[in-house]
Amino acid sequence: MPGISTELFPQGVSEHLTCSICHDVLNAGAFSCDQQHVACSECLKEWIAKEPSCPTCRVEVKEVVESPILSRMVKSLKCKCSQEGCDWTGEYSELAPHLDSVCSYYPRACSKAALGCDSLVSNAELPAHLDDDCLFNEKECPRGGRDCGGPGLGLYLSKDWSDHYHACQQHSCRIQGCTTIGSADVIALHKPGCREMDRALKEAEKGRAEAEQGRAEGQAEVEALRARVKELEGKPSSSQGQPFLPARSSSSSRESRQSRVFNVAAASQSKRGRIIPSTSPRRSRSPSGSELGSPVKKARS
Repeated sequence: MPGISTELFPQGVSEHLTCSICHDVLNAGAFSCDQQHVACSECLKEWIAKEPSCPTCRVEVKEVVESPILSRMVKSLKCKCSQEGCDWTGEYSELAPHLDSVCSYYPRACSKAALGCDSLVSNAELPAHLDDDCLFNEKECPRGGRDCGGPGLGLYLSKDWSDHYHACQQHSCRIQGCTTIGSADVIALHKPGCREMDRALKEAEKGRAEAEQGRAEGQAEVEALRARVKELEGKPSSSQGQPFLPARSSSSSRESRQSRVFNVAAASQSKRGRIIPSTSPRRSRSPSGSELGSPVKKARS
């Protein structure tokens, strides 16, 4: 058994309590000679098996006798916990009880050791070990609970997870909106069609959204045109009370007025039995010299 690491004793250790062979703190210390040179009992036994003499002064050593006084002195030394992360301090005699029952960082047998787990884990690591690594931790079906498939059938050991997974009838389709439930094999057959339907529904929804957007944009354009019409209607025209007419040249305007006046006159004469050409205010002459459009005189008999 090797000596005790000097790192456990922050305040240091006297050389009278240090092994002359391994140079650590005495573990079950013994005197190696009459000069009271000291060493760990196990270190001294191995030494004299090769060379039966004191490792310090080379005096002959015949037997190894442990010293209760040295052991008590070592046990009274102030030390810290041997596990990284633990801030406990106390006498060395209290270290073993602290590690066995109190220290959260000291590896100890898993709480499922009676069922077959041979892992050594600290109290701080035990929850994660039980959840992720321990094959003998009892699990509850995450889909159907403890009574999945029948009373108590939803409880199983982690090592039996695969058996329950395939027997469980509470698997569900993971596609949003689908409520299909069944065995793992049923869901595996169901998923391809469900995924395709989900894709088609999303495409239809996308088309509906685009159509709605187009309709909204068209409505906005109609409203803009209506607003523009109202704006134009609110402006005064060039002649009050008269409809707006496109601008014409002076000659065409004059001819248009003459034509309208002549047409009115023609209509009036037509009612009285006279015929007046309505196409032009001027009278044309025939080759014989008579005026077209004038009353024809009957020849006297």
